[in-house]
Amino acid sequence: MQAAEILNAERERLPLWLPVFIGIGAGVYYALPQEPLLWASVLSLAILAVLLLLLAGKPVLRAVVLCLFVTLLGFSAAALQAQNRKTPMLEKRVGPAMVSGTVAEADTLPENKGWRIILSDVALEKRPPEKTPEKVRLQIYKKAFDGDILPGMRISVLAIVNPPPLPVMPGAFNFRRQMYFDGLGGTGYALGPVTLEQAAGKNGWSLFWEKLRSSVRRDIAAAFPENTVTASLVSALLAGERDGISKETWENIRAAGLSHLLAISGLHIGLVAGLLFFALRAVLALSERLTLYWPIKKISAAFALCGSIVYLCLVGAPVSAQRAVMMTGVVLLAVMLDRTGLTMRLAALAAAGILLLTPHALLNAGFQMSFAAVVCLIAFYEALSEKWKSWYRQASVMHRSALYFFGTILTTVIASLATAPFSLFHFHRVAGLVSLFANLLAVPLTAFLVMPAGIAALILMPLGLHYWPLQLTGIGVDMIYEISRDIGEGGNALIYAPSWSLSALLLIVAGGLWLCLWQSRLRLCGFALIAAGIFLAVYTAPRLQPDIYISGRGDLAGLRLEDGRLALSSLRREKFTAGQWQRHAGLRQPQPVWPEEGEAGEDLQCDWLRCRWQKHGKLIIIVRNPLAFLMLCDAESAPPDILIAPQDAVPHVCRAETVIDRFDLWRSGSHTVFVKDGDVRVKTVAQQGGIRLWSPEHFVRENDKNRKSSTAKIR
Repeated sequence: MQAAEILNAERERLPLWLPVFIGIGAGVYYALPQEPLLWASVLSLAILAVLLLLLAGKPVLRAVVLCLFVTLLGFSAAALQAQNRKTPMLEKRVGPAMVSGTVAEADTLPENKGWRIILSDVALEKRPPEKTPEKVRLQIYKKAFDGDILPGMRISVLAIVNPPPLPVMPGAFNFRRQMYFDGLGGTGYALGPVTLEQAAGKNGWSLFWEKLRSSVRRDIAAAFPENTVTASLVSALLAGERDGISKETWENIRAAGLSHLLAISGLHIGLVAGLLFFALRAVLALSERLTLYWPIKKISAAFALCGSIVYLCLVGAPVSAQRAVMMTGVVLLAVMLDRTGLTMRLAALAAAGILLLTPHALLNAGFQMSFAAVVCLIAFYEALSEKWKSWYRQASVMHRSALYFFGTILTTVIASLATAPFSLFHFHRVAGLVSLFANLLAVPLTAFLVMPAGIAALILMPLGLHYWPLQLTGIGVDMIYEISRDIGEGGNALIYAPSWSLSALLLIVAGGLWLCLWQSRLRLCGFALIAAGIFLAVYTAPRLQPDIYISGRGDLAGLRLEDGRLALSSLRREKFTAGQWQRHAGLRQPQPVWPEEGEAGEDLQCDWLRCRWQKHGKLIIIVRNPLAFLMLCDAESAPPDILIAPQDAVPHVCRAETVIDRFDLWRSGSHTVFVKDGDVRVKTVAQQGGIRLWSPEHFVRENDKNRKSSTAKIR
C-alpha cells in the first residue's frame, strides 16, 4: 500500500522515467559480450504487452511490468538498428590503390591545409564490390587538388585505406563501433593528385544540405582571408564544421570551459528560435491591420520553428541540436495551440525520441552531457521558478541586470557540475573554477552579439549582403577566443583525473536522476547515491591503472613507474595512442622515454637488446631485438615472469609464466597487464569487445576458439 501511495503522489513525474528505462535497455545491448537474438526480444515484448493488459487493476505490478517493457523496447531498438546497419568494414590495410567515389561530405582541415572527406559509392582497385565498404573517410592535402572539393563530385585518387581503428587499450573508446554506426568501413589518406571524374550534381536531399554547408563555409573563409582562427570558429557556430579548428585553439577553449559554446545545442537553437520569433513579431506588429486581424504570435512561432529546423540541417544535425530542436519545437507548437509547454516532459520526450530512433547516441559523450545539463537546469529552476519570477517583477532595472548575471553564474555552476562526471569519465579532465569567469563574459557575448549577427549573415547570404554581419560575428568570436586564450593557455585551468569505474558513473547518474525527476522528499536519497558513486570512483581509480601498456601494432609500449609517471618506449611512434594512454592515466606533463642504455627509473634498465623491469617482485622482460632470445631462451638462464616481444614471435623454447608477442597483439589487439600482490592479469581489446557486429573477423574467430576451449575444459 505504501508503494502505491508513493506512485500516486509522484504520478505526474512517472512518465519522466520512461526514457531512463529505454536507455537502460539500449545500454544492456551494447554491454553484451555477443550478439543477442532479435526475435527473442521481440517475442518477450509481445508477452509483456499482454501482461500489461491483464494487470490493469494492479498499479504496482503494472508499473513494474511497464518498466520491463520499456527497457526491452530500448534493447530491441538498439539491436534492430545495429542489425539493419550491416556496415561492410575492411579487415586489413588496402593500398596503395586507386580509390574512387562520390564526395558525401567535405570538411576543411585546420589552417586550410586540405580536406577530410567522406566518399560514398566507393570502388577500390582489385577488390570485389561485396568486400568494398560503402563509405570511407580520406584525408587529402591542399596540393592534391586545384580548387575546392565539393559534395557531389565523383573523384578518384591513389590512397591507402586502413580498417576502422580498434580501441587504443582495453576499456578505451571504441572507434570501430562508432564508425560502424556512422556507416564508415575504412579510413585513410591520399598519396597522389585527385582526379575529378564528374562534377557535383544536384540530386539528393542530404547532398543539398552538404553543398549549402560548403557554400556557407566558403563565404565565411572569404570574409576572413587573413584570420583562419576566426574563420574556423565562425564556421563551427554557423555551419557546424569543427574540423577546421586547430588543436591549440581547441585546447585553449576547453581549458577555459567554453567548448559548449561551439557544440551546437540548446543555447544556439534557443537563440535562433528566439531571434526569429521576436524579430518577425516586431516586424508584423508594425502593421495595425496585421496585429488586429492576424495571429502574428502564432505566425512568428511557426516561422521560428521552420528557421530552427533549417539551422539544424545546416549544422549537420548533431544529437545535442536534435534534442534542442525537439524541445523548442514542442514549446513553439504549444504557443501555436495556446498551450503551455512542460519543460521536464519536453526533455523526456526528446530523450525518448532520440534513443528510439538512434539508440547508439546513448554512447555519445555529447548526448550524455547535453541531457545531464538540461535535466539539472530544468529541475533547479522548477524549484526556484516562483521565487525567481517574484524577484524579477519587484526588481528595478539595476537589480534585474544583477539577477541576469547571477542567473548566468548559477546556470554555469549547475551545468558544470552536471557535466563534470561525464567529462572526467570520457575525457579524464574538466575545466576548473576559472571557467565561471570565462562563461560570465562569453555567454552574453554569444547571446547578444555573435549569434544575432551570425543569423543575420546567414539570412543575407543569398543576397550577397553578408560581409558586415559576418564581421560583427568575427569581432564577438575574437573576443571570446581572447578570453579563452588568456584563461586556458597552457592547460593550467584544467583538472586531470585517471580513468575510473563505469559502475561509479552509473551510480552518480542514478543519483542525479533520482534527485531531479522526483519532487517529494524521496528525491533526497539521490545525494546518497551520488556520494556512493564518488566514493567508488576514488576507490577504483588507482586499481584500474595498468602497469604495462602494449599497443595493437606493437610499435609502442609503456610502463607505469613507482612515481606514477608513464615511461614510453618511443616519443615518435603512435603519438595518438601515447596521448590516450596519458589521458587514461590522468597525466598532463610529457612522459619519459626508455633510454638505449642506462636507467629510466628505480627498477627499469634498458639496453639495445631488451628492457628489464621489476614490479612487485615480478621480473618483466621487454624484447627490443630478437637476438635477445639467445640469452632469454637458454635452458640454464632463469626465466622471467613476464616476457613481452611486441615486434617478434617468441620461440616455443622460451619459458615464462606470461608471454605476449606480436601474434597475440594481432589476434587480440592492444594489451594491458596488471601486476598486483604477486598476481598477473592480462586484459585485451578482443576480450572486452566480445563477438559483436562491429568486431573484426579475426577477433570473432579468436573468441570462438577461446569459448570452445573453455567448454572443452569444463567437459
